[in-house]
Amino acid sequence: MLKPITWDILCKYHRCSPVERIGRNEETELEYQKHLNLLKQKNIPIEKHITDNILCNNQVILVENTFPYWTTDDIRHYCIWWNYCGKNKLNIDEYDDYIHFLLEEKFNKQMKPLEDYIYFENISENKSIPQIFHIHVFLRNIN
Repeated sequence: MLKPITWDILCKYHRCSPVERIGRNEETELEYQKHLNLLKQKNIPIEKHITDNILCNNQVILVENTFPYWTTDDIRHYCIWWNYCGKNKLNIDEYDDYIHFLLEEKFNKQMKPLEDYIYFENISENKSIPQIFHIHVFLRNIN
């Protein structure tokens, strides 16, 4: 990827998984690889790290992505992680209203899809952490 992804490009992926891999900028990718290597040295699988340090006994959590995809400066990248006892696939259509609720609750404001947020689940080939179901959420103009 030669440049950051824009809101207009992200909008075409709303609830529709991109086939191509969306990457991180070089600095963020290096930090991510360093993080993975540190976990590997400590013999901690990435899914255990997420369960223990991000989910922390929550069934569902919305958090800012520590290693975000490369987007323009007006976009913030979040993830919603689900902890459902080994299930790594949910029907995203059934969770649209819930995702909307989570976003409005977290940011204490009304939110509109394609205007304020978009989300998608990566296809299997593009998932770096396939063991835990999660979706990528992109927000625009969030303070």
